Amino acid sequence: MIDRTPKRPENGDLSGEELRAILDALPIDITFVGADDTIRYYNRNQPKIYARCPELIGRRVQECHGMSERTGGEVTRILRTLREPSATGQTRWVEAGGRVLCVQYLPVRSENGAFLGVLQLTQEIPPRGREG
Repeated sequence: MIDRTPKRPENGDLSGEELRAILDALPIDITFVGADDTIRYYNRNQPKIYARCPELIGRRVQECHGMSERTGGEVTRILRTLREPSATGQTRWVEAGGRVLCVQYLPVRSENGAFLGVLQLTQEIPPRGREG
């Protein structure tokens, strides 16, 4: 007899509602940019580090937040670099308004290694967390 019982992944199984709630509870800004360079998702954490609105969804990331030629070029370069199969991610440190932010860019790949997009994680680093 063949067992046709659906198998759960080894690391668990979440509903869409549970996954959204977990991502919204994290104290970081999460943005997912699809393989076509459009913004596909952002979490709704509070407080936000960067203001984000529903109109961002579906926009090309290079067109967002009034990017200058330099900033748009840097974003394009990061996206191109993370498409490489050997890419593991990049980290940038940004000082903005007296805050220190850690911005990480991570490639997202399917189980077979196909490039799906880029995950951007932005986290404010409190003064105590900056000490080595």
